[in-house]
Amino acid sequence: MKKTNLGQTVSILANIGVISSIIFLGMEVRDNATQARVATTANVAEMISTWRYKISDDPALAAIYTTGLADYHSLSDIDKARFEQLMKAFLTTVTIAIRGRDAGLVPLTPELERRSLEGRVFMHLDFPGFRQWWEVTDKRDLVVDQISLVNELARIRSQNRLSE
Repeated sequence: MKKTNLGQTVSILANIGVISSIIFLGMEVRDNATQARVATTANVAEMISTWRYKISDDPALAAIYTTGLADYHSLSDIDKARFEQLMKAFLTTVTIAIRGRDAGLVPLTPELERRSLEGRVFMHLDFPGFRQWWEVTDKRDLVVDQISLVNELARIRSQNRLSE
């Protein structure tokens, strides 16, 4: 009888140990997920701030940006190269933010709810220079997500224009 009680007691203690380990693991996973959300949000915010700072701090780059959005073909070759890098950085930032948002790593703030990340790209499609750039740019160094995003939004934009 004592061996049976001892066996049951050991079994109960082992089960308690397994359950405790599972609870601890769950807490660790949740903490890691929270840390990943915070890190991703900080990275996206830093990328957006850096992109905006480059334009606001450099009058020549601001001129390239505004001129390029109005008429890409009017830019010099050097300015076209700078505009291209600026637009590719913009698309990279937006697609990383979209991936983070869709994975639940970047929380939806009221700002993101009001003006979606896709809406920022959609807004750029309203500028003829952005569309001109998109038609001629070498897309080999863009990721599939970026190409798909712009092409899908351009398709939606075209459909909206036809229905008006």
